Amino acid sequence: MTSAIWEGIVIGAAGGFIAGLTIWSIQLLKEWRMERNDKDRVYNWLYKRTERHRGLTVGSPNDPRWVSSTEIASYTDLTTDRVRHICSIQRKIRLKMEKDLFPKEILEEKWGITRICRFITSYFTRENNPATRGLFRSLFFLY
Repeated sequence: MTSAIWEGIVIGAAGGFIAGLTIWSIQLLKEWRMERNDKDRVYNWLYKRTERHRGLTVGSPNDPRWVSSTEIASYTDLTTDRVRHICSIQRKIRLKMEKDLFPKEILEEKWGITRICRFITSYFTRENNPATRGLFRSLFFLY
């Protein structure tokens, strides 16, 4: 009688483990698929939005190739936090950084397609900025 009880306990535990593993794997697959769909939705919309501005040169303070998280969220029907998450994990999308700014331009959270925005870096870096060029040269010659 005791062996029958232990067999029932083992079978119940194994069944519970298999059921839990199945539910966990289905949930993981669902999250992966939803993330992939959101990545595709954001990338496709952003690509269509910025493709028409591909021929522009280095850019301007209001460069249309950079799009804010709020604008992406409003057109893709996702929350702003979800857009931030999706854009940060999508390798084809990159965040606008300080090196992409023009002088006196405020750093905002904007996203762009990596292939289109890769070569958009401001000419006015510290070394090339006419206002500070003489300062860097004088400091260089002092040492």
